Amino acid sequence: MDFLELVFNEVVNMTKIGSVLFLIILIARYMLSRFPKIYSYLLWIALFVRLLIPMNLSVSMGLIVLRNFKKNINTNTLQNISDGVVREYSSSNDVISTLDLHRNTMQYFLWFVIIIWIIGMIVIGAYSIISYIKMRKKLSTATIVKDNIYETDMINSPFVFGFFKPRIYIPTELDDMEKLYLIRHEKIHIDRFDYILKQVCFLAVIVHWFNPLVWKAFSLMSEDMEMSCDERVMKDFRGTIKVDYSNSLLEFAAFSSDYLYAPIAFGEIYIEKRIKNILNYKKIRYKTYKVIYIAFIFWAVFTVSNPSAYQLYNNGEYGSLEQDFSIYENEEYDNHTRKIISIKQSIADFKSTGNIKDIYIYDIQKLGNNLIVGFSSEYKIGVCVFKNTKEGMSPIYVQVKNRIIKHGPFDISGGSFIIDYGKNLEKKALVLVCNGSDSINAKIYLNKKVVATGQTKLNEVDMDIIDLTKFKGEDLEFKYFDSRGKEIDMNNFVKYDALGLEI
Repeated sequence: MDFLELVFNEVVNMTKIGSVLFLIILIARYMLSRFPKIYSYLLWIALFVRLLIPMNLSVSMGLIVLRNFKKNINTNTLQNISDGVVREYSSSNDVISTLDLHRNTMQYFLWFVIIIWIIGMIVIGAYSIISYIKMRKKLSTATIVKDNIYETDMINSPFVFGFFKPRIYIPTELDDMEKLYLIRHEKIHIDRFDYILKQVCFLAVIVHWFNPLVWKAFSLMSEDMEMSCDERVMKDFRGTIKVDYSNSLLEFAAFSSDYLYAPIAFGEIYIEKRIKNILNYKKIRYKTYKVIYIAFIFWAVFTVSNPSAYQLYNNGEYGSLEQDFSIYENEEYDNHTRKIISIKQSIADFKSTGNIKDIYIYDIQKLGNNLIVGFSSEYKIGVCVFKNTKEGMSPIYVQVKNRIIKHGPFDISGGSFIIDYGKNLEKKALVLVCNGSDSINAKIYLNKKVVATGQTKLNEVDMDIIDLTKFKGEDLEFKYFDSRGKEIDMNNFVKYDALGLEI
């Protein structure tokens, strides 16, 4: 469900930006009303590409002003507690309000919304498939005229049908002249791959079905597509068939649509506007400044980007986000998200952890009156111990070590830590942290007997905690194994120089 939440959040983010772009293109469409419709048609295509492909472009000009967070460096005490492991105590008095690790009402509501969204996509997708099957059955009796042109008395207007091998279907009883320019119209659709583009755009409609502006954009895109095709036919016939072409469209308008509303065919639709556009058709000569204006519109469409959580900090990146505590990409964050940001900020305030953009939260678990946070930071991995009181939570110390462990043919990104916790840090625990590249399985021995075990999950970012309090004072031995049972040398980690290069 976490993956679906991330996908849905991205879709919502894209649909919000898509709505803004819809209004921009609508204005541009009006300003381009005297231009050939091919240009406004291409603008709509750009919008639908934007609705399907998330683009987080970092531009200085944006629609939304992003907040910046300042990093206040604390004066901390560094301590080498074992080979390669550094412990750093916090001198900060900052308190974060208590973090609720349980799903709240809004979380369940979000799940409900996601389920409705998925059902909507399934219903619309099924409707389109049924439409396709019905139309294909209806056209099964069509007879070939030549090449990919077919004729049938089961339809009242010509259109293109098919995806991999598009065919042109025309009604019977068309005279030779009508066939000439109507078939030309459909061939233009095929030459420009409109039969593919329209279905791709309809895929965006299915994904964003809850947004009425996307449906309207699809309708206007289809309208501009048809009118641009009409203009191309007028150009090919040098405008000599305006009246005949318009009369043909009027005849088709007298009949109801032959196909269900789905992107499976290109029928004669938007008749009134198309006739007006045909009768007003004039060949236009372009000047350089007009071409530059069109280019500017394209630039606006592709560079106006949704602000992502990765752009929240000074350098335009947020860093990797944790799977279970995902940041919703809104300007206004909920309380849970604010606390996650505060936790990451608290960890970044330690000198040994690096910048906040590099902090990746693996997991947060409660241990007694403490919260244990597993994280990675660029070339390091670590755990941060927070004290949890009525007033809130604040960091006590952090332990870090190099993140990459040399192991067999594939290195492991993870680590193990012996931590102190409790009111006076009188208790101990073993913490395993791994990014899922492999699993880390720990076996704890006392007098050569296994007395406790723990492991991280394979293929999942995970943290596991084994309480060692009951073994206090005992001489314990720790061994670590991968998912195949091969022993891991946890101290055989990769070392980096100041430039981040492996030593």
